[in-house]
Amino acid sequence: MLVTAKMNRLSSRLPIYTKKQIESELFGHVSSYSTLGRHQKGLMEIADAGTLYISSIEEMPLQTQLKLLKYLEQRTFSKLGSNIQRSSNVRLLFGTQIDLEIQVSRGSFRTELYGRIRMIHIEMTPIRERRSDIPYLIKYLSDEISYTQNKAIKAIETCFYDRMSSYHWPGNVREMHNVLQYIFLSFKR
Repeated sequence: MLVTAKMNRLSSRLPIYTKKQIESELFGHVSSYSTLGRHQKGLMEIADAGTLYISSIEEMPLQTQLKLLKYLEQRTFSKLGSNIQRSSNVRLLFGTQIDLEIQVSRGSFRTELYGRIRMIHIEMTPIRERRSDIPYLIKYLSDEISYTQNKAIKAIETCFYDRMSSYHWPGNVREMHNVLQYIFLSFKR
């Protein structure tokens, strides 16, 4: 029930980036602007000994998919701009909203990577198809937002739950989180 909310809260999203920016975000980089060779940690290094959730894996460029595949096979990676191999132990979870098998058949997703990441498949139906979960998600997300915004909620009216449950939620839990955050920020203490 709250798996979706928890996954979205813990996820590291790869918004619309260039290929180099995605690689830098995942694997880090060595600055080419300085003779000092400043290093920037990537998510693979930051999440060492932990779990990293990558949403929308289907949007990852083929070249970055290859680098990710190498990491999955060898548990090593190199930062962008460096040939030095680094190791980390990260459990990776991937999310997608489309059928990766179709992407593989079109050539826009690597067959080998698909084979490696499809160990355990958990299909989550959209919240619009799980209306009974909506009050629990609202409560969970509201508590989380209340804590981070340091604003207490006295109570949530039943009519609010009804109104939220009647909405279609095309953006799923992320949209619900944003709507609730907007509501919290709109009200003064």
